[in-house]
Amino acid sequence: APQVYSSLGMVYESMLTEIEKELNSKVEGADLRDKSFVALVRRQLELARKTYGSYHVASLLCKRDFVLWERSGDAAIKVTHIYDDLIMMYKADDSANNATDNDDEEEKTDKGFDPKAGPAQWRSDRKEFLEHD
Repeated sequence: APQVYSSLGMVYESMLTEIEKELNSKVEGADLRDKSFVALVRRQLELARKTYGSYHVASLLCKRDFVLWERSGDAAIKVTHIYDDLIMMYKADDSANNATDNDDEEEKTDKGFDPKAGPAQWRSDRKEFLEHD
């Protein structure tokens, strides 16, 4: 059974490589509002998760095979890099769209929060806040 999951992981990994080649050609000027680009990113994330899952199951079934554990870890890191890239693209897109907006004046923060007050004070502050609305 570990061989099946390992082989499946390799298939997913090769499919992921193909998707990444296609994405790399579209990264220049990529827009998160472009549906085809978003579909490619979703497919990339799906394949990365499946790659991780396949290698992880294979490594659990064959605990002494260090290579499977390493591939599983590499696939997990790949998933986190995809999420990181998405967050950075969203922030860049968001900051470009809101460059002229100044939301700082409207932002309301609790200036009276004391981190050293302790749980009892925090609970009463929370209760007071929830009752106020």
